Amino acid sequence: MTTTIDTIRTEIDACIAAAREQGYDGTDAEYEHTAEDLESVIEALGRKPTPAEWGAAGMPHVGGDHCSAGGDFRVWDKDTGEAVGVYHCDDEQEAIGAASAEHRDCEWDISLRAEAV
Repeated sequence: MTTTIDTIRTEIDACIAAAREQGYDGTDAEYEHTAEDLESVIEALGRKPTPAEWGAAGMPHVGGDHCSAGGDFRVWDKDTGEAVGVYHCDDEQEAIGAASAEHRDCEWDISLRAEAV
């Protein structure tokens, strides 16, 4: 299973590779990530990573508009009561979106619900 940290790292690696195709010849550590790079990570995840997630992916300097300052939300299927997981997001809707994105192969519909924990 791909984790949030894996997704962040994969997207950032792709951004560095794209920069290399455009002539960047420095090291990965020297690469200065653009706002577009960070937005591509957010798009891939379907949410803003937390400061801890950015840090765990090797990017502790990311903050501001590209960082979630929300809280933890428990997501479950309201029809079955089955727990889906706990997500750190800005709000309930974002948590439901994150759960849906992570479990794309499941056949959930509008029955997902979230609450702050």
